[in-house]
Amino acid sequence: MTQEELNKALIESARTGEIKEVRDLVAAGAQVGHADYLDRRALHFAAIKGHLPIVEFLLANGAEIGAGNKNRQQALHLAALKGHLPVVKFLLEKGAEIGAVDKSGKQALHLAVKYGHLPVVKHLLEKGMPVDAADKSGRQALHLAAGKGCLSVAEFLLESGADPEAKDKEGREPSIHADGHPEVMALLKTWDDPSFRQKTAAEAIRAHWKRMAGRVPKPGPRL
Repeated sequence: MTQEELNKALIESARTGEIKEVRDLVAAGAQVGHADYLDRRALHFAAIKGHLPIVEFLLANGAEIGAGNKNRQQALHLAALKGHLPVVKFLLEKGAEIGAVDKSGKQALHLAVKYGHLPVVKHLLEKGMPVDAADKSGRQALHLAAGKGCLSVAEFLLESGADPEAKDKEGREPSIHADGHPEVMALLKTWDDPSFRQKTAAEAIRAHWKRMAGRVPKPGPRL
């Protein structure tokens, strides 16, 4: 096989999770740092697919943990985006930069939140990721959770200190992003009310809608 063929085969084997083929290709001279036309490397494919043994092998054989693709997304971004917690944990243990930003200013936390991967969100915050970190648009994790209607993630972020009144660069609070997601909107609207803070999300939502229903005027008599 030519060098180009070896490199292409390595990327494909990393994507499909064939650890034996990955080992054989590297032994045959495939370059672990080779990138395709989108600057994607074997490590990126292994991370986004959740192939932990291949991630471990590639890093042990010289793969660059902080290498980014064309969107400047590193392996940690990609593992977080797909919710692969074991890969996220391993990458952090090996020194991946927890606050690295991609082309849009998003960090691994933003991507985990955006796609509703609560276990990854919890781990990143436990490892010191600031809950109020913002992307280039000024959107914090809570804005993204609200926009996607991720109730459990939004509740956890609030419990972790996220500000329900934080504004992005367009001056929009998370509740504005929650348009179309009434349960998340109700949670955000009631969070700072002392009578709701100790309730579960479900209780707060039920209480909010009960209170709102009481404000709707009853129809008058028909003429």
